[in-house]
Amino acid sequence: MVKCPSCGKQTENIFCKDCSPAAKIEIKELKFKTCCKCKRLFFKNKWGKPSLIEAAIKSKLKDREITKIKFRLPQGNPGQDMETVADVTIDDNRYQIPYTISVTYCDRCSKHQGKYYEGTLQLRNADEEVLDFIETYISKNHLHVSEKHKEKDGLDINISDQRKIQDLGRQLQKRFGGNLKVSPRIFGKDKFTSKEIFRVNVLYEAPKYKKGDVIKIGRDIIRITSIKENISGIDVRSGNKITRKADEIEILPILKTTVAKSYPYIEVLDPETFQPCKTENQKNVKLGEKVEIVSDGGRFYLV
Repeated sequence: MVKCPSCGKQTENIFCKDCSPAAKIEIKELKFKTCCKCKRLFFKNKWGKPSLIEAAIKSKLKDREITKIKFRLPQGNPGQDMETVADVTIDDNRYQIPYTISVTYCDRCSKHQGKYYEGTLQLRNADEEVLDFIETYISKNHLHVSEKHKEKDGLDINISDQRKIQDLGRQLQKRFGGNLKVSPRIFGKDKFTSKEIFRVNVLYEAPKYKKGDVIKIGRDIIRITSIKENISGIDVRSGNKITRKADEIEILPILKTTVAKSYPYIEVLDPETFQPCKTENQKNVKLGEKVEIVSDGGRFYLV
């Protein structure tokens, strides 16, 4: 019996079983990619857990009784190729399986790097409420915004996920009304999977009217309280709640004036001629009170 020169254990050979140099098994070269952010592994056209290394080795040695596999996932920077080995125990004998790890970004993490984007949300006529809704959606869904471009009549936002952009466009239209147009196009191919990559332009044109505006749809004059798929508000003539489809809308400017007479009917001063004019609807107002009105064909309405 002699002492193992590596660990000092008693052994019949030069090295003990644990310290004896491992023999190399010659197999077809194994190559993997690893994401430097999430540590996922890419092998055979898919991203998965690091255990893919173990599964790949077992598939190469499927005719042998493997009792143990130890593998390493070396750290590195994107663009680096690193060679390493896995320790494999077969019938109480240790072997080494060489493989190569290329460091990169996975399909998910690459979307959050630099100027990467899958589509553009083109906003037109968007007010602060619309912009706040978009910022909340982006934050909640952990989307990456690579760039924002101010346009003459709006804003273009490059976003990392084309499916989420389309969902955001649909939600904007459902909540605020307006027009939506989706235009997908082929941009290229994924360098890992060779699948076609689509970029999509989602044009959302918000309505020029907003909550609080007074509009005319057909014969109805409505002060808007809510904009979703339909428009809800208060019928200026009757004071009742009303909901209408957004068809052929005319926005009526809201004018400020003064009550010239409050009984037995209401008169206000015409903002242009300053002559007293009778209003077509009634409200509880006082003489001299500052009020808001709209004009429709020369007829005045308190709003």
